[in-house]
This record gives sequence, C-alpha cells and structure tokens, in this order.
Amino acid sequence: MDGYPVCAPYACLRGLSPRHFAFWSGQPAKQIAKGAGADLALESSALGGLFDGINVAGDWDIQMWAALSTFYAQAIVKYARGKEVRVFVAPGAPKDNIYTNIEFPVLKEAFERGDLLINNYPCVPKVSWNPDKGEVEIFADTPSPAINETGIQGTLNPIPGGIAGRSSAIDAADAAKQAQVDAASGGSE
Repeated sequence: MDGYPVCAPYACLRGLSPRHFAFWSGQPAKQIAKGAGADLALESSALGGLFDGINVAGDWDIQMWAALSTFYAQAIVKYARGKEVRVFVAPGAPKDNIYTNIEFPVLKEAFERGDLLINNYPCVPKVSWNPDKGEVEIFADTPSPAINETGIQGTLNPIPGGIAGRSSAIDAADAAKQAQVDAASGGSE
C-alpha cells in the first residue's frame, strides 16, 4: 500500500476507479445508492462494508459511522477530482443529518472550487393499490418501477448543488411519492 496506513481516509478508494460516489438518506435511497445508483457508496467500500448491517448499541453506532463518513468524504476529495458525487434522498429524509453535518462540510470546499460535481437524486419508493386489503401500500425499501427519469430505477432527474439542492431533492421525492399515493388511491374507485 505504498507505506500508507490501512485506515488512511483514502484507503477505501486506492486501486479503484469509480466514476460516481454515493451518499444516501432514507429508503429506498440506500438500496439505490448501493445498487445501480453509483459505483461506490460508503457501505460498499472495503472499509464501510465491514460494518454495514451491524447495529452497535448506544452512541457508538453514530460515532463509528461519523468517523467512517469523514474518512469516505476525505477520500473522495483527495482522489475523485472531476467525478460526480450522487446524493440519493428518500421522501421524508431528514434535512439535518450526518450528510449535512459531517460529510458535506468535508466536500464543500472541493465542490465550491468545481473539483466535484454534486447531484442530488430524489428517490421514490414503490407504491401500489392492494385490492385485497383495500388500501395503498408503500414498499419503502423498493425503488418505484414507475419512476426512471435518469436510467436509475426509482429516481427523478437530479438537482445539482450542495445543501440547498439536497433539500429541494427531498421536497421533490416527497411530492413524487404523494403523487403515486394519489394515483394508486384513484385505482380504488
């Protein structure tokens, strides 16, 4: 490893050549980010993959993911000049979270210099009418097969920018989910 410590912030990218890097908030954004949405998300990196799905009790879980998130964002800044950072957000995603408080501040200077392109992708879950139950069902973990504006199932066209773009993408995801609920409810009549 060229004498670099294994836990160096950029270790998760060394030897890889991803074109797109992902961050996510909520479901189905996580599935999209880890799947077809990007070449690399923290949870699919060598370091993050070791901890994905592990529920560490108490504050340790937040502290561990905050540290991993910082390392991942630093690696992107160091090795991903000219690449796209894709921020996938689900309906109802918190507008104040680990991305806004930990990850974006690391990316911000490189983004403002134009070294990174940040696009915020509104993600929409599958919504359908269940005639047996007589109600609309929302499959939060499943990207909507009816939404595919970007070539990535379950995503609307991206909104460029930093925190303001992310906030607008959450609003768009909320509106698209509600439109699907309204359309599915219309099938009940």
